[in-house]
Amino acid sequence: MDNDKEILNVLRCGTKEEIGRAINTLSRLKDPAYSESLREIMNSDDPFLAAMSAYALGETGDQAGFQFLEKILHNASGIFDNVPLVVEVGSDLN
Repeated sequence: MDNDKEILNVLRCGTKEEIGRAINTLSRLKDPAYSESLREIMNSDDPFLAAMSAYALGETGDQAGFQFLEKILHNASGIFDNVPLVVEVGSDLN
């Protein structure tokens, strides 16, 4: 993705995979110019793209991204309950 128009077009009209790649690119660029588009995706019905957008916003320093992810993790208190803890024999847990 080379220019602003192309990125914005993908964010608005791309497939889920294309939008995900565009968000990933934006998270590396850390450019706040795309904050509005990322906020729209973050507040969409797609939880995966929403989380990716929140991360990308956080990379730009936008507190809305941090707050969104914090809210998700707070509301999903049991999300890690069934994940086994793997500890290697002889490892230090501290």
